[in-house]
Amino acid sequence: MYNLTFLYEENGFKISKLEVFGYHYFVVQHSATGRRFIRKTLAAVDAIVRQKDF
Repeated sequence: MYNLTFLYEENGFKISKLEVFGYHYFVVQHSATGRRFIRKTLAAVDAIVRQKDF
């Protein structure tokens, strides 16, 4: 089914790994607002975490 694993926290974002039926995604959640993003690559996650105005 699915598995969500917390990886690390950076710049006020919590980054987790989501596995659904063998597919892997990264979930980025802003700690203050709770806004979530789901991305396929760590490069896309890094772009969200590094930008000032998301």
